[in-house]
Amino acid sequence: MARQFIYHMQGLTKTYPGNRKVLENINLSFYPDAKIGVLGVNGSGKSTLLRIMAGIDTEFVGEGWVAEGARVGYLQQEPHLDETKTVRENVMEGVAAKKALIDRYNEIASNYTDETADEMSKLQDEIDSKNLWDLDSQVDLAMDALRCPPDEAEVGKAIECFNREAAVLDAHLGKQPYLAGKDITLADFSVASPLFHNQMAGYPLAPYKNVQAWFGRVSALPCWHQTAPQLAAAA
Repeated sequence: MARQFIYHMQGLTKTYPGNRKVLENINLSFYPDAKIGVLGVNGSGKSTLLRIMAGIDTEFVGEGWVAEGARVGYLQQEPHLDETKTVRENVMEGVAAKKALIDRYNEIASNYTDETADEMSKLQDEIDSKNLWDLDSQVDLAMDALRCPPDEAEVGKAIECFNREAAVLDAHLGKQPYLAGKDITLADFSVASPLFHNQMAGYPLAPYKNVQAWFGRVSALPCWHQTAPQLAAAA
């Protein structure tokens, strides 16, 4: 009996507002034991391809399906943040299980009894094996490498500020194709440049259709694509 593909994609095309194609006529099929990597510069459609394969993005032309009975796991690139917490508190959620080990060890150490000796010993062995004694320092290094905002920055306020300014920009772009009128200017590139990292940052752009269409027009320009690899390298 011939082997069956676990995933199949044929003639798939994905287009964003502004007629910006990120994927065009993609064909991909592989067997259950395949190991595949997707390479490309920022903005080339890697994340979009993975979201389609995971069944999260269903707005495309062409075929894309998983074999019957197969399951798909997806590690999201764009984090879903708790707006009631600070940046540090959101990051620590990702290491909550590790922090729980440290907290439990410290709790036992501060109220040590013979009854908790075995548990404390097991915790110490696990913490040693996972190199968790300097967990806070490891988190600091990771946050610095990712260029995260300050620890105490409030996520909710940042999102509120983004939405307020995006709404103004969206209303403005509803009247004209570019920031200064019918022709593109340096202002468009200046304002659009942070959106280059949208797929990584996960900006809440869904309600702002005019902004999406405008960014599609800007990012479709040849000069934008010539700059994109340099931005990716700099990031």
